Amino acid sequence: MRRISSALLAFLIMIALVPVASANNSADINPNYKTVYMSDSLNSQQFAAAIDENNVLWMWGANYAGQLGVGNRQATVPNPVKVMGNVASVALGNASTAILKMDGSLWTCGWCHLGMLGDGGTGNADYDSDWNESYPITSFRCQTVPQKIMDDVISVCCGTNYMAAIKYDGSLWTWGGWSSYLGNGNKGNAMIKLAEDAYYQTIPIKIMEDVADVSCSSGASSSTTAVIKKDGSLWMFGSCGEFINGKVHWVDGVYYDPIIYTPTKIMDNVKAVGAGGAGMIVKADGSLWRRNGKTSGTIESKYDKVMDGVKSLSHGTDHVMIIKEDDSLWGWGSNASGQLGNDGNGDSTYNGSANQSAPLKIMDDVAMVSCGRRASMVLKKDGSIWTMGFNGWSNGNGSYLGYVGGNYDNKFFTDQETGTRVYIYYQTIPKQ
Repeated sequence: MRRISSALLAFLIMIALVPVASANNSADINPNYKTVYMSDSLNSQQFAAAIDENNVLWMWGANYAGQLGVGNRQATVPNPVKVMGNVASVALGNASTAILKMDGSLWTCGWCHLGMLGDGGTGNADYDSDWNESYPITSFRCQTVPQKIMDDVISVCCGTNYMAAIKYDGSLWTWGGWSSYLGNGNKGNAMIKLAEDAYYQTIPIKIMEDVADVSCSSGASSSTTAVIKKDGSLWMFGSCGEFINGKVHWVDGVYYDPIIYTPTKIMDNVKAVGAGGAGMIVKADGSLWRRNGKTSGTIESKYDKVMDGVKSLSHGTDHVMIIKEDDSLWGWGSNASGQLGNDGNGDSTYNGSANQSAPLKIMDDVAMVSCGRRASMVLKKDGSIWTMGFNGWSNGNGSYLGYVGGNYDNKFFTDQETGTRVYIYYQTIPKQ
């Protein structure tokens, strides 16, 4: 009997260490995680990821375009599932995922729109059967299994419809669409006819050298990339013309942020930026600075100092969270979905919802934070994950936070097709 128990124990340990699993292999217990990530996609495409202490990637949430990399297009995966092992980091974009493995190889999956997976291909599954010839066929295809696109990568980020990666030699590479956002002078290897010729890039193209960090805007309204070079200088390109030179562009009464087609230097002594638009920056001395909305004057005059002692930050669609040097977590911005984790409270209102205008302390002993669209995910120093904010709907769509439901669900709408009441889930206090 003792020998049988030992064999059984050995078998269970072997199974637990297998690094790759299918979508059906969800987490029965919470492993210890070391990094966490949330997407800033539109509500119906929100998803999240975490890497555990054994370098295994786990993902959950929306999977309409196969962005979870589990080989199917199951609409929503509510609980964490294993995707692959030997993972160093991951970046989440607009229904797309970039996975960086320990050996420096970069893998992508999800929506093939405008070549943003960087493989030059058309995916392995249909994403939308209602193909419109005004757009390339890739816009209606997806890749449900991660495929390798390049080697020697040390960092990657995902933008709205594009990606960017840094290689071992410090070179920066971009791909996807549109080409005006890629920093290569509005060039691309593919083109479609819209109101005017529109280019995009289906494989990685080299942009600049001596790069230490890159951040991409992944929200619905911006496509701006911020680059920190090895000398600490901050550079930007994409839809950031108003911020850089104060110019605006109106077409038939509609505002467009003018495009900066090539990398443009912004300032020196920068350690980190919150998102591609550089709405928040951390300087080398640990001070945090926030854009003040000015469009004229020097770049420095367009920022106001917020606080000192900042170690890292994460910028969501409409809220910000930072970790200070003492490992305390602070947040501010919109709290309409409870994404700040203080039970939906705020010191002001915006558009009728709770808003926090001043930095508010949330919790202690925090190792990492990731802000998404109306939600936040916190990794504590003990390896536990805590989430708060928007968590989908009672009809089964969503589950952005890695579980079903929330502590607040008295908002609802009526499904026009079925006539049933659909409740909106919010988690307004941190939940493990």
